[in-house]
Amino acid sequence: MTRQAVIFDRDGVLVDCEPAFFALLADDPAADRLPLSTAKVEHHFPDGTIRCLAEQARAMGARLCDGWVGDLHERLYARQAQGTR
Repeated sequence: MTRQAVIFDRDGVLVDCEPAFFALLADDPAADRLPLSTAKVEHHFPDGTIRCLAEQARAMGARLCDGWVGDLHERLYARQAQGTR
């Protein structure tokens, strides 16, 4: 996928990406030892980078592969390409 633009926004002013992001985390099969609802994902991982989130999730028992961070980025981009609310 060739990106034509990059928008950095985490507060919902331009693109509200957090609902899609939290839903991806809550539904992630890689986190099978860390079953969390979307609300609990929002509570446990409110800020920070995906790499930091991966470290926290592993500390909580999630089994994430080495490529998980990049994979999550790609899945988030694909979800955002479908449109935002």
